[in-house]
Formats: sequence, structure tokens, C-alpha cells
Amino acid sequence: MIPFSLKAITLSTLVATGLAAHGYRRKSLSPSGALTAWIVGFSILSCGLRGFLLILFYQLGSSATKYRKDEKRKLDSTAAESSCRGPEQVLACSFLATIFSLFHAYWIGEEKYIDFSDDALSAALSCAVIAHHSTCCADTLASEFGILNRNDPRLITRPWMKVPPGTNGGVTFNGFCWSIIGGVLIGIDAFFCDGLTLGFDFGESGIALTYFTSLSLFGGLSGLLGSVLDSYLGATLQASYYDNEKKLSYCGSKEGTSLPRDLKLVSGNDILSNAQVNFVSIILTCYVSAKYLGPLFF
Repeated sequence: MIPFSLKAITLSTLVATGLAAHGYRRKSLSPSGALTAWIVGFSILSCGLRGFLLILFYQLGSSATKYRKDEKRKLDSTAAESSCRGPEQVLACSFLATIFSLFHAYWIGEEKYIDFSDDALSAALSCAVIAHHSTCCADTLASEFGILNRNDPRLITRPWMKVPPGTNGGVTFNGFCWSIIGGVLIGIDAFFCDGLTLGFDFGESGIALTYFTSLSLFGGLSGLLGSVLDSYLGATLQASYYDNEKKLSYCGSKEGTSLPRDLKLVSGNDILSNAQVNFVSIILTCYVSAKYLGPLFF
């Protein structure tokens, strides 16, 4: 699909409008969040079919967030807030992918088969986009399903230390598994998006299977890497607190008015917000995946 062609603009307008309206009606997006999501959705879908990677992440993330949400609210005070996303949360999980996609549309044109030996710039930008969505999907699934794990998570910076569910930087084996699954799902979706763009004409026999495998593995590893980086940053640059009486986890600044004063600091420092941690981890993962992981697979 040619970027910003009539076909691309029509498709992106319809899909972005439908999803933004659906998110607003379901209260998974605030009014300003819905507007931001429409702008992002229109922009990234107008660049090509890989824009549907964002749609897949949004659908999986929304479903995971709402899954057993009442139980999550009893463990993590931010669970209720995370179910309704505002502009900052929307942009943290879409801004870079949109920039990379726009850059590809301007400098390269239509999306193409990822091959560093043929077009290194196109391949690097494509890997960055896939790594971006893999990181977001992996982190969301790990967080939303990991908090429900029967065993207490362990702090990623001090694996011998158990921490309450909902603690930033708290990890579990199940959480890491969900990270890989989230990344693999994005990789599989990327294969079908590229297949539709190329008419499933990958050249020689067997190339399609190799490409499918490479995208799946690349997505899974990028998702795991992003989740690990996000957890490490959360454990060090976000303050996590715990209320022993209510058995509830909190994150944020105690200097503000939103947090109770008599909380116990579990880990981290009050430097970055959750959205900012997500953004930084995405930047790092995109760089490592595009520069080092991508050439290994493509």
C-alpha cells in the first residue's frame, strides 16, 4: 500500500475513527486520549499496513488490562487508572513507532521485505517499528498477567528479594513468558502485514517460512529485552510504596497529594513516571533491536 495514497488515507481514517470511538465508549481512553489515539492511528496507518501492529497491541493491551481488573485493584492502586489511558500513555506507546513509520514513508516509500543486505535503512526502520510494538505488547501482558501470579514477584535488581505484587521492577517467570508471547504475536502479525503488502510473494520457495520464523523470534526477543529494560528502569527510577494495612501497592511521588503519607518505600527513586519509563525502555529496545538484533535475523 502506497503511503498516504487515497486508499491508505481512506483506510486509516475509517480504522482510526472506529477505534478511537470504541476506546472512548469503553472508557479505555479519556476524551483527550481518544483524540490523541485518532491522530496517531491515522498517521501510522497511512504509512502502511504495519500500522496494524499498533492496533493489535491496543486490542491485546485493552483486553489484558480489563482481565480480572477487580482483583488487580485490590493489589495495585494504579490498576484503576491504567484502564483509562490519557494522551501521555497513548504517546508513550506509539510516538516513536509513528515517527519511524513516517520517516520510512518519506525516505523509502512503500513497506518492503526486511533485508539488511538489500536496503539497510529500510530494514533498520522496519525492525525499530516491530521492536517498538513488541516492547509495548510484552510489557503490558507481563504487567497485567504477572500481577495475578500466585507467587510474589522478585525485584529484578535484587532477585533474592521478594516484593509485593504491583511493585515496579517486580518480575516473575510467568511474566517473562508473557513478554515473549507478546513479542511473538507482534512478529506474527508483522509477517501477515508484510504478506498483504507484498502479495505473499517472498521469492524463492521456503523464504516465507524463514521470514515467518525470523519475525517471530525477533519479536519475541525484542519483547523480552524491552520488558527486562522496563523492569530495571522501574526498579531504579520509579518509587514503589506499600501500604501494609490495606495490602496495596502504590507508585508515584509522596510529595504530591495523591498518595497516603504513611507508606513504606519498597524500591526505587522518584525520578520518572510510568509513561516516561515506558518511553525510555522503548528507545533503548528500538536502538538495540534495529542495530544489533535485526541484522542477526534479516
